[in-house]
Amino acid sequence: MQKTRKNILVFIILIVFVGIVTYVLYSAGFTKKVLASIENLKGEALLEQKVYSKPEILTIINTSGEKKVNEDVVLFIDVLSDSNVKIEYSYDMKKWKSVNDVTKDNDVYTGRMVFKKNIQSLVYFRAINEQNKVSDYKKTKVIIDK
Repeated sequence: MQKTRKNILVFIILIVFVGIVTYVLYSAGFTKKVLASIENLKGEALLEQKVYSKPEILTIINTSGEKKVNEDVVLFIDVLSDSNVKIEYSYDMKKWKSVNDVTKDNDVYTGRMVFKKNIQSLVYFRAINEQNKVSDYKKTKVIIDK
């Protein structure tokens, strides 16, 4: 009888001790850090990581109206994004190059490209944010014959 009481008392003390240790570890943030290390991340990165949405190309303004012209053509590309973006262009959707002239106004990034030489091609655009999320592709036609 005394052995049973002693075992019950030890069991209760053990449960209380485990409960206190669990509370201390949880309140210190140890649990979140362990979960983060399981996913090969730092605990702080898991707690503070912001999720960005995919950037969206709002408009492409083509000064030639996609018609054949004999003057310089300027393209303006407006991209909506809640993080920094890189605007890229391609003629074949395989080799992508960055648009160098990009300005920001609130959450809208505007890229500007000037074509001065003879060209007859489709130009594809995409935007990539900080988390490497890629926007949908948009295209416009540039035809210059000087």
